[in-house]
Order: sequence, then structure tokens, then C-alpha cells
Amino acid sequence: MLKFNNGKFRIMQIADIQEDYPVNPDTIRLIDAAIEKEQPDLVVLTGDQIQGYSACYKTDTYNKVKKVIKEYTRPMTERGIPFTLTFGNHDDDCVTSKQAQLEIYSEAECFVIGECHSKDDPATHFINIKGSDGEKDIFALYLIDSNKKEPDGAYSPVRKDQLEWLEGARK
Repeated sequence: MLKFNNGKFRIMQIADIQEDYPVNPDTIRLIDAAIEKEQPDLVVLTGDQIQGYSACYKTDTYNKVKKVIKEYTRPMTERGIPFTLTFGNHDDDCVTSKQAQLEIYSEAECFVIGECHSKDDPATHFINIKGSDGEKDIFALYLIDSNKKEPDGAYSPVRKDQLEWLEGARK
């Protein structure tokens, strides 16, 4: 259960890791150092964790993606720090589907996923965070997948159905 502690709740955002196989050791050192300094209650990965367009993901993709995810989430899993995510367009560039990637993340005991928009949009979700007493939800964190590129190569905007979901989820 995510909850405030004495009125405080620290969220650490990690964006655009864009990791290849194998994971760059500097990436892990940076995540480790940031976690040690910030001591977050929740880590949020906000998309483009995988550099899905990389040539390294053209063969044995699932196994490579799994190893990469396990490696860059290790700083959280070893410490038992809850973490969550949403996807970016480069996560979608990978042959391994977002659903399959989400299943890999879900293997971690400290992975947190909230109520999802839909099974086809599994990383658009929200998480409630309780007050210090652990009784009442006092904060909600909404994460929206930024989708994949359009057929013409342009970046997709947040879709209308995602915005409608957000509006309904906030009520």
C-alpha cells in the first residue's frame, strides 16, 4: 500500500532511459545514485525505457528486453522501492509488445500498477496514495501512454479516448 509518511510522499521520476542490450553500467550507477540521494517512496518510469528501434532488438527480442528490464529495475527491486511506469513511443518500437513488457515488470514484487484504461492500453492507469493514517486516498497519480508513431513517422498525440478515460477516472 502506498501512503504518505508523516504528511510526506516523495516520487522520483525517471524518463527516457532508452536502454539497449546490454544495459550501460552508467545507467545503473545513475539510477542507484539518484535513489540513494532522493530516498523515494515511489519511482515512476515515464516512457521510452527501451530503445525499441535499436538493432540489438531485431533478434531474440523478448529475452533481451526481459534482461534489460530486470537490470534497470534492479535498483528499485533490490531495495523494495515501489515503482510504476507508463510507456513511450520507443517502447512500442520494440517487437516485444507492451503487454509482454508489462508482464515482465509485473514479475517484480514491488511493481505497482493501478486501474488501467484498457487491456490494449495497459500503462495508461492511475494509482491512489493513502494519507499517513493509511485509511483514505488523498492523492492520485495519473499516467498516460504517449502511444506509438503515426504511419507518416510523426509522434502521436494523447488520444481522445485516453483523455475521456482520464476525465472519468478523476470523478
